[in-house]
Amino acid sequence: MDNTIQSLVSFIQRVEDVEVNDRKHVFLYRGQADANHSCIPSIGRPPYRQKDIFDGTRQGRVRSVEWALYTRFRDLSAPYESSSIAGADSAAEAGWRRLILARHHLVPTRLLDWTMKPLVALFFAVHGSNQHCEAVPCKRCGGDKKRRDHDAGVYMMKCPSQYLFSVSGLAREHKHPPMYKKKRNLRDPGFFIPPDIHHRVAVQGSVFSIASNPRDPVAAKPWTIIRAQHRATILRELDQMGINYATLFPDLEGIGKWLAEAGKSWSLRRGS
Repeated sequence: MDNTIQSLVSFIQRVEDVEVNDRKHVFLYRGQADANHSCIPSIGRPPYRQKDIFDGTRQGRVRSVEWALYTRFRDLSAPYESSSIAGADSAAEAGWRRLILARHHLVPTRLLDWTMKPLVALFFAVHGSNQHCEAVPCKRCGGDKKRRDHDAGVYMMKCPSQYLFSVSGLAREHKHPPMYKKKRNLRDPGFFIPPDIHHRVAVQGSVFSIASNPRDPVAAKPWTIIRAQHRATILRELDQMGINYATLFPDLEGIGKWLAEAGKSWSLRRGS
């Protein structure tokens, strides 16, 4: 079956086709600007290597980049920590909340962003500039004749609702963040709903995946492909439906980004 879409309407129809008769699962979505990339968290991607991943050992605390990033953020962010961290039920839960905050502020971690809102995932797939071949032949898309823009992708995972866990459940089983291992009560990879440490979390319907080896893809192939030439059109359609930077990032940064994008079309409409 063809999994490409050309419009917002065709994407909504595709979502309805899989969700409408299934009440037993939670559907999780992730949008990526380049459909040639598997779903791998930032600490699992180059330039990071396997030895840079924290393995839970004392030696790993000394040598792994993941542990160094986590502890450095912990120490430097202390003056700015939100009340949600201070209000955690245990030191382990505070540590996991701190890791979520680190990911929120672009620190490489083993957490991978997903959403329960398919239109949010579509927005993240089509916003921003097109990804393209950096060289020919291209290691990502396989093109061997000329450089081209890459298609975007939306990934989908179908998860029984009882498999989603909370941060408190994560902290009970894993007391030394960012270490995560498969256990009887938690799956690998696991999916958890983060606490509302920032208003973006609820608005975006955020869910995180976490795995014992962050270099292993959570999902390898996109569920839906958005051709590069259709990304701008779909982004405009999403904006018309109220899905844009200002609504998904309800703060000054989001408002500024939305105005910067919207203002380009305002200039054309005013004939200046």
